[in-house]
Amino acid sequence: MKTITKTITVTSSTAGQVIAPHISPTDIGVITVTHPNVTVKPGAGHNNINVSGTGAIVHTGSTGGDNITVTAGHASIVGTSSGNHITVSGPGNTLTLSGVHNKVVLTPGSSTTLGGNGTNIVRADGTSGTNNIDLTTSHSTVVVGNVTTTLHNTVINHFVDGQDALAFSTSKGSGALTTTNLQNFLTHNLISDGHGNTILELGHNQNVTLIGVQPSALHAADFTFI
Repeated sequence: MKTITKTITVTSSTAGQVIAPHISPTDIGVITVTHPNVTVKPGAGHNNINVSGTGAIVHTGSTGGDNITVTAGHASIVGTSSGNHITVSGPGNTLTLSGVHNKVVLTPGSSTTLGGNGTNIVRADGTSGTNNIDLTTSHSTVVVGNVTTTLHNTVINHFVDGQDALAFSTSKGSGALTTTNLQNFLTHNLISDGHGNTILELGHNQNVTLIGVQPSALHAADFTFI
């Protein structure tokens, strides 16, 4: 397995579109973007794409399996492939993914839309702000912090009872919420906002809002640990 390295150096005064060389699934492409407003279109999949310039537009490779890390803000990540691992930080990022088996780590201020018909995992991370997640796919899992950690607010659209899951991260906080006391916790912390939505109060100023879902429609099986 060889590594094809494509280092992108684009100044603010030059055109910002870069098409990486076609990379077969047996190769690994390394694409590094350090300047703003760059569009990256890799060939095949299994690329390592690192973006530190703001305003980037990043496409996933055609065969999937990319590792994409965005450390600046206002980036757009789009793709139809599957099996990608995407981590974004900074404000104003937008992800639109229609593949399956994608794993996405968000920090507050990001929005993501998931499509496809398979399993996607989104981990809502960070310390403040709001993540907006639209689950247009089936069988998605959204991972949030545990109740002892001050994190953020998460707003979830198209959450389907019995199909999607809200998971509590055992790596966050001291683990006060467990499978033993989950049902009691949900009884006291699932509330209606009076507009057809459910708010799950996790404490420490952290809430999860499920748009269009009534508390009575949720069951313990919709919640898990990861």
